[in-house]
Amino acid sequence: MNCRRARKLLTGVSGAGSGADPELARHLASCAECERFAERWTEVRDGLKGRLTTLTPDAGFAARVTARLGPPADPFVWAARRLVPVTLALTLVLGGWCLLRTPAPSSLADELADGDLLTWVASDEEEQR
Repeated sequence: MNCRRARKLLTGVSGAGSGADPELARHLASCAECERFAERWTEVRDGLKGRLTTLTPDAGFAARVTARLGPPADPFVWAARRLVPVTLALTLVLGGWCLLRTPAPSSLADELADGDLLTWVASDEEEQR
């Protein structure tokens, strides 16, 4: 048996018994560190047995703790704060995409150079139909 397993058995972490295991007793007899650990663990456990019943809080404890905590956080505010960077990034990406995909508008001066204003207006109305 190694020291780690022996200490788990002593503290009850592994779910086994405390000291009734003969293999644990042999290990404690051969390992001075684990024997000191077992003695200290027994002292702590025995010292806490009588004091655990006095650790119950008074009736106003829950009210004092709740008063110090303040109001609960609004989940919508939390979600909005988390979504602000995503929204900003999405807006920038979509705005850039729209700028890149939109064809450059033809200049009015170029349109008027090819003909007069009346022809340009008439052709514009025919394209809309």
